[in-house]
Amino acid sequence: MKLKPILGLQLKDPQIVELLNAFDTDVVYSFDRFFENQPDRYIATATTEGLEFHFDERQRLVTIFVYVRGNSDFSPHDPSGLDLERFNTIEDARVFATKNDLAHKLNTHSTNVPDWLRIDYPDYSIHYGFGAEGLSIITLMDPKVVPGAP
Repeated sequence: MKLKPILGLQLKDPQIVELLNAFDTDVVYSFDRFFENQPDRYIATATTEGLEFHFDERQRLVTIFVYVRGNSDFSPHDPSGLDLERFNTIEDARVFATKNDLAHKLNTHSTNVPDWLRIDYPDYSIHYGFGAEGLSIITLMDPKVVPGAP
């Protein structure tokens, strides 16, 4: 499955509609019900596929979560068929980013926070989360929604 080309597409784009239909996934609209000046969001969860799609207030796909290990809400998703780089360890990801001269941010020393590495490409960012059993989640993001990015 190619995820990179669908990032940034509109919710009603034929490719997105086809994908959501294939997974029999509904879209949940979340609005600012507490008047806190928060933007509206749209979320589609394919729990049995281990995938989650977040759309911004303009209904653009801005974040895709791939639950590699799964959790209590999502089945695991085998990332081998995706168009995303995969790494067995955070060190493998760091070496890849450094070798390819890619901007990246690493977190390996925070208490109660899993280790992670984010690699920033010009058109997207990929965040890799690692747990005790290795790679646990991959998050593909539009650069405009990357937390803490300039």
